[in-house]
Amino acid sequence: MKAKSNEIIFTALVLIFCLIYLLMSLKLGPNARLIPMPLALLSLALCVLLIINTQDIHKEDKEHAANGKREINAILSLGILLMMVGFIGPAIGCGLFIFLYLTLKQRMLVIKALSISVVTSFMIYLILYRFLQLSPDFPFQMLL
Repeated sequence: MKAKSNEIIFTALVLIFCLIYLLMSLKLGPNARLIPMPLALLSLALCVLLIINTQDIHKEDKEHAANGKREINAILSLGILLMMVGFIGPAIGCGLFIFLYLTLKQRMLVIKALSISVVTSFMIYLILYRFLQLSPDFPFQMLL
């Protein structure tokens, strides 16, 4: 029970930090707040979801506490995602990774996984290439 309350306290502190960050980003000019404001709003939403789902997370942690299989899977998944983004590009790489993860690991229906990955790829494309106006060879510029 103590770990659960500590996690809620920590998440509440991060939530307060995100609120302060959001208030500080409101003082910036219209172009200067294009990155900090969405980042703060996303962080706030994730903190609220984490506080709501804390009980479910602790039930799952008790079931998987004995083995480190989950951590190894997370590290391997992150490595695969980073390689796909580096070689294919962020929009297509993330979409392909999400599709493969949902169909192979989560056993989701192919049409549902495909629709989620297409929408995600499209949103990443809009944000990076239309909204932020990055060049199409963006991931390859980071490697140089």
